[in-house]
Amino acid sequence: MMTAVVFAAILQVAPPPDGSAIDLVSLRDRVRAMRSGLAKDEAVEVVFAPGEYTVTNTVALYKADGRAVWRAEKSGTVVFRGATDVPRERFREPTVNGVRARVADVADLLPGELAPWPKELRRPPAPWRYRNRRPLELARWPNNGEWATFANAVVSAQDEADAAKGGKQADAIAFSDARAAKWDFAKGIWFYGYWCHDWAESFVQGSGYDAAKGQLRFSGRHQYGFGGKTWGFSERRFFALNALSELDAPGEWYLDREAKRLYVVPQDDEESAHYSLAVLTSPFVKADGLGDFRFENLVFECAHANTAVQLDNSEGVRLSGCTFVNLGGKALQLTGHDSYVERCRFAQIGAACIVLAGGDRKTLKKGNLVVDGCSFLRWARFKRTYNPGILLRGCGNVVRRSVFRDAPHNAILFQGNDHLIESNEFDRVLMETGDAGALYTGRNPSEMGTLIRGNWFHDLGDPDKRDYTSAVYFDDCDWGDSVVSNRFERLGRGVLLGGGNLFRIEGNSFSECRIGIHVDSRGMSWKQWTEHPDWYEKAFAPFRPFNDAWLAAYPGLERTLGDNPSAPWNNVIVGNTFDRCRCDMQFDRGVNSVTNRMTLVGNKSFQESLMK
Repeated sequence: MMTAVVFAAILQVAPPPDGSAIDLVSLRDRVRAMRSGLAKDEAVEVVFAPGEYTVTNTVALYKADGRAVWRAEKSGTVVFRGATDVPRERFREPTVNGVRARVADVADLLPGELAPWPKELRRPPAPWRYRNRRPLELARWPNNGEWATFANAVVSAQDEADAAKGGKQADAIAFSDARAAKWDFAKGIWFYGYWCHDWAESFVQGSGYDAAKGQLRFSGRHQYGFGGKTWGFSERRFFALNALSELDAPGEWYLDREAKRLYVVPQDDEESAHYSLAVLTSPFVKADGLGDFRFENLVFECAHANTAVQLDNSEGVRLSGCTFVNLGGKALQLTGHDSYVERCRFAQIGAACIVLAGGDRKTLKKGNLVVDGCSFLRWARFKRTYNPGILLRGCGNVVRRSVFRDAPHNAILFQGNDHLIESNEFDRVLMETGDAGALYTGRNPSEMGTLIRGNWFHDLGDPDKRDYTSAVYFDDCDWGDSVVSNRFERLGRGVLLGGGNLFRIEGNSFSECRIGIHVDSRGMSWKQWTEHPDWYEKAFAPFRPFNDAWLAAYPGLERTLGDNPSAPWNNVIVGNTFDRCRCDMQFDRGVNSVTNRMTLVGNKSFQESLMK
């Protein structure tokens, strides 16, 4: 990494004076030319003057582009935008759906063909509309973030039931509402919903509405079917979107993709409003093998790419003080080793904020990818489940001293071995989902060794559904992680151990939780394990025979695998405190049969009365 940096060349960059797009590829080539005359230990500094830089193409960086810094002359003033502005004077004011709307011809701003929305949809396609740098709602029903509900799928053939919760792989749901008769299914209308489970949602295209039968029909299907009773809730929820007939609330918008006409419903202070459309569908930066490179105090804003900044196979890359905001897909992908994301801000992100992957699970060589002192606010806007603030993979990576706030599902989804998650704050995540965890992992017992230490979890989940969310969720026979010295306050379940072994839950405090610590024995009783007793051996097979690193890191592993691994007997739960929790520790019947083999010492309750 660049420690003692000698800047032998400095390149000053300013926004194009005519407002045109900046050519980052030409900029990269200029830096390469400057580097050609420098010594190996000398670096190039690129300094961007304050202003907005419109980006229309991706710059690719490689190993040869290392030993450089891209930085803002003044923090927060250099904005890379993947958007085009829509001048206010373009709009005229017809009446649409009985409300005053504004309509603009945007054909010249959106050159080329705009394909219709695809039938298989993971997130809405570009462009997306922003007003004064805030994302706005596509025309939908119900308005204001509300949901429509249904209870029954319409089964028309031998539709297969979802094994877990009974959702039917049907083509329609029972739904009676007169407004559905005005939806233009030929033009295209989509529905977004939690169709079966509270942890799995999807977009489904509508195909028609039968008013006589009270049936809403779809041209696609949801992975788990329609209907079902997740955690006892009989009604499922959805909303309709991308329908001109539902353009009726201030701030809503609709784009006729064929005619290239943009419809908006005005809000207050419209004369001072600034409209833009995020049109960039490729990354701002895409790097492979980049090393010794820094991005400092830059803003990446208003793009609709799958990933805004993609840095693969990196070594010694550092992002400091950068902002990622109003992005339609993932904000940042960082893979490789010994690289850092520090003091960065992520807000209003369509999918995950960071994908962080590095290290070698077989040798347990650490990736040393570090996220430190960052803030995460309102992510997973378009794909609301399993798009966490951070997706953590590999071995030996770190998330510390960061704040995660306001999201529908996970804050950190971690996979792999020996990660460190410490000194973070988690607030108001899991706000739209159930059977989920702010920190979540599971289904692979070989992914061991992660330490969750000194974090503060509070006010998680919809208050009406807190019984069904967990701060730390070790799902489906995950093994071998540690939860030490954390605070859990005003939430559902603090820690959920779903049937695994080799956990250490020590020195945590639980206050006003529905359940402090839950341990169950699903490995002994659920058919996916009882019918496949070799499941554990298959999970560990890629690492057999265990090398010295594995034997040193997980000293109890061999013994546990050889002694009834389906039962959660080899766990340590010590020194935890509970205050005003409805239930301090909850064990099912299978767990109670092996508690004599567990280490349960020094857990204290200070409960004065049951939490109301």
